[in-house]
Amino acid sequence: RFLPVWVATVVLLVVAAFIAPAALRCTSWAFVLPYMTILAVAALGQMLVIMQAGIDLSTAGVISLCGNVLVGVSANSDSRLALGILASVGVGTLVGLCNGILVAVVRLNPLIVTLATGQVALAWSVRYNREVAANPNVPDALSSWAGHKPLGISAVFWTGAALTLLVALALWVSALAVGR
Repeated sequence: RFLPVWVATVVLLVVAAFIAPAALRCTSWAFVLPYMTILAVAALGQMLVIMQAGIDLSTAGVISLCGNVLVGVSANSDSRLALGILASVGVGTLVGLCNGILVAVVRLNPLIVTLATGQVALAWSVRYNREVAANPNVPDALSSWAGHKPLGISAVFWTGAALTLLVALALWVSALAVGR
């Protein structure tokens, strides 16, 4: 059932090889792959929400806010990086909790709730960036991790691949548990 997708991908690669061959070189992929990985991890989260018959439009705002909180809290200090990661995860969890309460308990429309919380998160992200996160730089440990390339491919990609495998494993185990 996915044959048209694979055929279209091959056709796209063939056309790109003739029109823009530089786009298929390793240098190009080295720049694009980490960004694709972030998008893929966000898509994994969306997939899990959609599997539960839900929708979440707050993802982009939450990613932006959590990134700024990570940089702001860690304040260019490797020793504060763990605290920055925890704060970032906490902010994401808080937004998710707010979404969950407004949708499941208050019974508001999930489309409207998540769109609104995403915009609020994005606004707070911009404000936080202007006031706090704009001054400090990314901690060296985080920067070197993102720049590290095991087997010539970004560590960001390998982390995303590991997360994808963990999600696939969790879905497989949960399907076995319910007897599907």
